[in-house]
Amino acid sequence: PATLDRFAELAEGAEAARGDDSLELLAVARATVQSALADGQSEAPCRLVRALAVGLAAQPKAVAFAREQAPELVADLLIASSSDLVPSGECEQVLDLIAEKCKPRELYTFLIEALCGDELVGSVRIRGIRQ
Repeated sequence: PATLDRFAELAEGAEAARGDDSLELLAVARATVQSALADGQSEAPCRLVRALAVGLAAQPKAVAFAREQAPELVADLLIASSSDLVPSGECEQVLDLIAEKCKPRELYTFLIEALCGDELVGSVRIRGIRQ
């Protein structure tokens, strides 16, 4: 089943199993983290941040799953960073790793979404796809 823990395992470098759906795992991870942040709980956001840190910092290269999914989590990481539930230094480290390891076009799309909300997202995504 899709859980935050399974998302974290894959982000840290575990082999994908048959039936692992990246989009479903991402949606569940985001919903779990957003719910935890709204409830003032730190366990889920900390788990996500640490998993992304491990996966993106992996050597000789970042874990593909973490690199592919991380840009979509920028908004959640920014919220977690300002929440005082997750050490802001850890969030900053992950945001720096995302900037370093992920495709700029994807990062910019989700960063704009995080900063502007849904209003500009459609045209930004279409423009990003064309380039």
